[in-house]
Order: sequence, then C-alpha cells, then structure tokens
Amino acid sequence: MFKYFFAKSGMVEPYKIFSSSHVILVCICMFFIVRALWRNRHADSKTVLRITRYCAVLLWVLEVMKIAFNLLIGNGENPNTYIPLYFCSIPLYCSLMSGWGRGTVKRTGDVFMTVGGLVGGVAYFLSPNTTAGQYQAFHFITIQSFILHGIMIFLSVLYIITGYHKLVMKDLKFYALTIVTMCVAAYTVNYFLDSNLMFVSKNFPGTPVEILYNLSPEYFPFWMTFIQAIPPFLVIYALVYMLKKFVHSIREAQSLENSKEDQRLILSGVSGKLLKRLLQLIQRQEYILKRNGKIVPIIFFSPQEHIIQLKNNVFEYNETFFEQEI
Repeated sequence: MFKYFFAKSGMVEPYKIFSSSHVILVCICMFFIVRALWRNRHADSKTVLRITRYCAVLLWVLEVMKIAFNLLIGNGENPNTYIPLYFCSIPLYCSLMSGWGRGTVKRTGDVFMTVGGLVGGVAYFLSPNTTAGQYQAFHFITIQSFILHGIMIFLSVLYIITGYHKLVMKDLKFYALTIVTMCVAAYTVNYFLDSNLMFVSKNFPGTPVEILYNLSPEYFPFWMTFIQAIPPFLVIYALVYMLKKFVHSIREAQSLENSKEDQRLILSGVSGKLLKRLLQLIQRQEYILKRNGKIVPIIFFSPQEHIIQLKNNVFEYNETFFEQEI
C-alpha cells in the first residue's frame, strides 16, 4: 500500500478530477472539517488563536516535507514544485501573522485566512489540478495537498462562525495588498527562474487560467493579479453578509417565540366593549393600553392563535368569551 506513496510523478496511474478517488478524498476531508467545526463552534477568541497557532505549525511541517520530497526526487531544477509562492501558499505566512502578529499585521493575516482560505480551499477541492493527473490518490503530495487545503477551509469557517474576525468592506485593502505583494514577488522570481509561480507569468493549460491567457496574453499578468485580488473578497464578503442576515432573522424569530412563552398576560374578566375596541385599534395599527404610565405599541394581531402581541408583552384572550360578550 505504501510502496508508491513517495513515488515520482508518472510511476503509477494518477487519479483524475471527479473520479471516485477524488470524491472519496473530498468526502473524507469534509467529514473531519465538519467534525472539527462542530466541536469548536462555541470557541472563544483564545481557543481560536491557539488552534490557529497549531495549524500554522502543521502547515509549515507539511510544506517543509513537500519541499524536501521534491528536492530528493530530482525536482530541484523545477522551482514551481518547491518554492512556496502560490495563492495557496499564502496561508503559510498569514497563519503566522494571524497567530503571532499584532495590529495591522494580525488583521492582514486574519483577513486572508477568512477570505483566501475559503476561496483557495474550495477551489482546490473542486479542481485539484496540481495533483490530479500527476499522482495517485494515495500519494504523499496528494494527501499533503488535501490536508493543507482542508485546514484552510476549517480556519476560514471557524473565524466566521465564532466571530473571531468580523469581515468588513474596508478589509478589502488588506486582502488585495496581500495578493498584490505575492504576485509581484512571484513575477520577479518567475522572470529570473523562468517559473510560473502564482500563475502570473505563463499559461496553465487545462485549467481556467488558460481561458484568461488566451483572451489577453499581453496583459495576462495584470488580469491574473486583479482576478485574485478583488473578486474573491467580494464573493466571500457577500456570502458572509447574507449568512449574518439569515442567522439574525432566525434569532429574531426565536426571540419572538420565547417572548410568547415568557411574557404573557391573560385578559380575563374584561368587558366585551374593551376587547372590541382593542381589536379595532389593532387593525388600525394604533397605540393601545398604558403600562406603567407608558404607551405600548402594537406589533401584530393573530386571530388564528388568539394572541394580541405587543412590543414587550403578549396579551391573550379567550375567543369564545370575546364572541359572547360582543
């Protein structure tokens, strides 16, 4: 089983994208991601920080092992295989910034781990182009890559659900600056080593990068930098915003339901005229009743539930009694 675990590329038939091996790898990773998120869904900031530091160390251990593997099998002449200057290499640096940084440095790390971690991780799970077609599913590079991108997704979602980093629009500048810095560094290295780090210098056949390259070869580095620096942030920001609105609406509904259980006053023994007047005011959405000298506004009236709901209290009445008295 482990005979070809560290084999060179091409020695064993590689797995393909959307093959059963690919699906199994994704499912296994998602199982552990969901399990870890569930266990840490209520984690406080100190716990999340500690998890970030553990993950940062693990990411670097895996990266060093990957570099050593590529050098040992003779890939030293191909800098694309061992220089960590790719989009999904950025978490190596940003996890350190997030885990041990302060001020702007930490915020920059937090922003990228929240945005870039989710974008890069999901993109790789859907299309693992750096391993599919080159290595078999049970290979060190394949396993290392899925663990790395799984950690990226885990930390990103953990930051979001625990509120460890609350994404705001002005965070775009931190994210974009990180991408631009990496692209400039990669483009410089590519110029001297004839590499294609961050995929900003050459075409990457068989991937979506090829479409962009064919559209504008001359301005390809600029557009490749722009696409990595702006759209991913806007997409994740929009998703997080909609998630917050959805969660807020659920919590409001739960709060309303709890108020029905906890704050009720039964209107027993009141006259039919008062109930009739009460209903008229509710239908006109006017203010009604004074409680402790203050007017309480009506929110809605639900005849199906026979409940008159006020802002701070829920007043119930008996429908049979109401009909008889009027």
